[in-house]
Amino acid sequence: MLTLKKKINKNTTTEAKHTKRLLLIGWDAYPHIASGGVHKWQKSLIEGLPDWEFVVFNQISNPNANGGFKLPKNVKAIGIPIFSTSRYEEYHDDGRSLVLKISKTTQKTIDKFLPLYDRLLAEFFSEVCNLENLREAVYEIHSFFEKYDYKKCLENPKSWETFMERIKRDPIYKEMNLNDALRAFQFIQRSLQILSVRIPQVDLVQCSLAYFPALLGMIAKQKWGCPVVVSEHGVAFREATLNYNLDYYDKYSRILVKTVAANVVRVLHHMADVVVAASRANTFWQQMLGVPTTKMKLIYNGIDTERFIPIEIKREDKSPTLVSVGRLEPFKDIVCLLQAIKFVKEYEPNIKCLVYGESITLDYANRCAKMWKQLQLEDTVKFMGVTNEPEKVFNSADIVVISSVTEGLPLTACEAMSCGRPIVAADVGGTREAVQGCGMLVKSRNPYAMSEAIITLLKDEKLRKEYGKAGMIKSRAEFSVTKMVNEYAILYESLLNRTNQKSIQSHGPDVGQDSILQQVGRE
Repeated sequence: MLTLKKKINKNTTTEAKHTKRLLLIGWDAYPHIASGGVHKWQKSLIEGLPDWEFVVFNQISNPNANGGFKLPKNVKAIGIPIFSTSRYEEYHDDGRSLVLKISKTTQKTIDKFLPLYDRLLAEFFSEVCNLENLREAVYEIHSFFEKYDYKKCLENPKSWETFMERIKRDPIYKEMNLNDALRAFQFIQRSLQILSVRIPQVDLVQCSLAYFPALLGMIAKQKWGCPVVVSEHGVAFREATLNYNLDYYDKYSRILVKTVAANVVRVLHHMADVVVAASRANTFWQQMLGVPTTKMKLIYNGIDTERFIPIEIKREDKSPTLVSVGRLEPFKDIVCLLQAIKFVKEYEPNIKCLVYGESITLDYANRCAKMWKQLQLEDTVKFMGVTNEPEKVFNSADIVVISSVTEGLPLTACEAMSCGRPIVAADVGGTREAVQGCGMLVKSRNPYAMSEAIITLLKDEKLRKEYGKAGMIKSRAEFSVTKMVNEYAILYESLLNRTNQKSIQSHGPDVGQDSILQQVGRE
């Protein structure tokens, strides 16, 4: 934190400018993963608030991180991979001696850690945990990991024994087979490594999701007294549940990891000052998870409406062209899109579909490739890889198609609309809020319904133009990045002012000079 200095005498007052510092917490986002809606959102915030200093923390689950980046002067980045067995200090020098931490972590030390770990597990595994007890347990383990090596603690056989004792005492979890119990143990083990991260002093915390990485925000609030904003672009719990349904096959382990996830989400919502939804659809999930309406705020994610404009693109191939832009992952349901294209091809044999986006899940990429060949779409669907010019890609399309099974507010739809392109999209999450009146909405995971909508638009050029015009108007009015950044800037300032007022009230009228200087410097 920059030191704030101010000279006061009877006649003059000289104020030193205080640089506001924000801890921006994410998962697989800017700058380490250079794709996706959250990456764009974080980058837009940083570029739109040049007077703020940002410390960006990312938990990285994708070993193929593609972020070759050069950071602005007001940004410092910390990336911690959870797919490896490395220590976070190997990726980020926080000024503490790793060798000293390791050498201090003896078996006697680990024995002191085990009761803290057991207390945390008790709250994690509880159907309805005590949120204050969970918050305290997280902070205690963080304080322990500041001094001692988390890796030696969590990989110690006694940690596994402590975990299994908790499992055996539960009437449901004890039915888990050993393999799934081990996977659940490793899930918690790797998720907890972030508690060893040294938290810098900041004025405010912005979390891009309510999930494990955001526990750092909870720690920062307790340590520094700073307000915390949690923004839900999808809904972390909803997406985690979908992931666990794919990754865990035993029903007992599914119950366990969902319970842990729900308790983490609930404690983060509990400690947050404001929970921002990127769509109205997300507010329903937040209410279900217990967020009071007094904490909730709606701020749509924004797009660059000066970049995404109609452009004349010369197309060598005059065939009707569909475009899909998004990562090749199960949530984007490219398999459904391929099946829909097969139906469309029966009406329009010359149809072309260009799929843009990187593959981040090998198994799913192989599944898409298998379906692509099975449906004999080699000459119809082309996988184009990542694009650095999405505005040209959208303008090359007759229709932009979104086949996702979950979305917050789909920026792809907003960008395509801003380019004047009609949309066919699965009606999930906040997609309806973006697309309604600017395209056609269909049931998710229904390739026949999607194909019917595509065929309807291919037949009707007038309708395509009407949707395209409506999309340009709507995207500029509701989804501009300028509007989004302004709303966040107002929110941040209001929280800082509220915090300053509370500090003044708690100190009373006779506060010391240092406190006065801090208050003046922040205003």
